[in-house]
Amino acid sequence: ERHVMDMTVYYTLAERFVDVFFLHTDFETEDKALKKREILGKIQHTKDIFQMRKVLTVELKTMMENMKKSKEMQSVRPIRVAIDYIENHYASKLSLDDIAGLVDLNPVYFSTLFKKETGVNFSAYLAKIRMEHAKKILVETNDTISAIGIQVGYEDQKYFSQAFKKIVGIKPAAYRKIHS
Repeated sequence: ERHVMDMTVYYTLAERFVDVFFLHTDFETEDKALKKREILGKIQHTKDIFQMRKVLTVELKTMMENMKKSKEMQSVRPIRVAIDYIENHYASKLSLDDIAGLVDLNPVYFSTLFKKETGVNFSAYLAKIRMEHAKKILVETNDTISAIGIQVGYEDQKYFSQAFKKIVGIKPAAYRKIHS
């Protein structure tokens, strides 16, 4: 009977521990109470303190990992939206401030998040996307270099050619000659 008494104390302590865990974490879910009941149910089925500790460790660690993933996804989502927008509007006049506004983030924070997620800053990413499209157009059409520059977002042909050479390594005309 002493053993039963001790486990009752442990169950009560575990329940309080779970309450405190949920109270001090920003576990965002509608079924918070359900998850709490689920964990407490698993604890009630443990036979000793070691099994109870294992259940608590596994369950709470899993929840912490899920919360971390959820937070990471929340910060990645605006960048995915921005990338999709850039992919579909690369030929338009795009600025970091415009795209940050589109995803409802402060431009400085957006810039940091964008670089963290893509590995390059916004302007380098935009230029890379534009050049990928320019390379495709150069090979698939007979459009002039100037017209291609305009199609991918560069009004000034000289600037487009310089940017193309800087990013791709050769001038647009040479690229067309090699790849056609």
